[in-house]
Amino acid sequence: MPTSKKQLEKLNKVKKAKAEVLTKQAALGDQSAKKRLKKLGFDTGVSETPIVPVMTHDASKARQMSQKLFEEGVYALPIVFPMVAKDKARIRTMITAEHSKADLDFAIE
Repeated sequence: MPTSKKQLEKLNKVKKAKAEVLTKQAALGDQSAKKRLKKLGFDTGVSETPIVPVMTHDASKARQMSQKLFEEGVYALPIVFPMVAKDKARIRTMITAEHSKADLDFAIE
């Protein structure tokens, strides 16, 4: 079935609008999660992206925290030396528009 240029333009506009909505949803989830983590006493660094670091400042703590989270069903990678300076160890989470409020609640609690 041939597709006209006009149909493609319309499809691209719809895709762009959907991408903008998803980007805004991810940003809102990211901001909410960071606020909640900070309120619980976690250091979330200074990231302004959907990547939310939880600073442990210790490689062993980062690995242990990552493992415990994984056992609970939350995927958060330990980021340790040599990826970051020895005193900048952290776990890294990434919030996307696909994460619901229930997902974020589960991960944070």
